[in-house]
Amino acid sequence: MRHFGLKHYKAPTPWALRRLGDAILASLGGSGALLAALGTIFTPQSPVVAIAGAVLAFAGMVGKFLTNLYADAQPPTPKAS
Repeated sequence: MRHFGLKHYKAPTPWALRRLGDAILASLGGSGALLAALGTIFTPQSPVVAIAGAVLAFAGMVGKFLTNLYADAQPPTPKAS
C-alpha cells in the first residue's frame, strides 16, 4: 500500500512511480517547451501554438510533482554498519 500526501514529499518515492514521473516530465515537458519555442519563432502573430506548448510543459511539471507525493507504506530500514 502506498501513501499519498504533501507530508510524504521528502519520503523516498517508489521506483516505478519515480520512473513514471520522469517519463511524464520528459515527454510532456520537453515537447511542450519545444512547441512553445517553435510557436514563437514561426508564428509570432498567433500565440495559440506557444500557449499550447506552455500548457503541455506545465502539465509535465505537475505530473512529476504529483508522483513525488507518493511514498511506500514501510520506509526502508537503515543498514547496520
